[in-house]
Amino acid sequence: MKTYQMFIYCMVISTFVNCQSLSKIRYSEAYTVIQNDFLNKKSSIERFGKDISGVYIYSSIYPNPLDKEDYTNVYKDILSDKFEVKPLRKDKDLKQLSNKYLNSNWNLNTNFNTVWGNIVQYTDVPNGPLNAAVFSEIQDNQLRIDVVPFFQGNPKYCGSITKYYFKFDKTKIIENKKWTDHYECW
Repeated sequence: MKTYQMFIYCMVISTFVNCQSLSKIRYSEAYTVIQNDFLNKKSSIERFGKDISGVYIYSSIYPNPLDKEDYTNVYKDILSDKFEVKPLRKDKDLKQLSNKYLNSNWNLNTNFNTVWGNIVQYTDVPNGPLNAAVFSEIQDNQLRIDVVPFFQGNPKYCGSITKYYFKFDKTKIIENKKWTDHYECW
């Protein structure tokens, strides 16, 4: 009987650990795809005279962007009534990924005024990331990432938002879609 209980405990722990590392791998694979669409080191140095390249990663999981009754519409918004998106929970895998891709040249306390298009309009030359990735898990091995202009704290949907949808077979991306939406700045 004790052997059977130990076996069950081991299986539960193994499944939990495997699911955790599966999410980490998926997040990393998806981030690798999106980072190629945004400011790289060479372009950053040419444009701003310094390296502020990369996409900041919010370390929380945000609400499922799909209606629970309609999983076919991957383009549905995740905006609340007040255009603010509140996180569901902190995620340690996203935190590790965020730390891994944190550009040491970013000053995350830099002041900026407004956003238009894909550009965060800093008061001076930018010192921080221009964009941030908002991760949303969707049931059945799917992931959505919205790349929004970088704001401290919670993301704001303002300006042009690049949205990505990924479907996985274990850790391999088997479907990938990309589109852009625009939200008026308030």
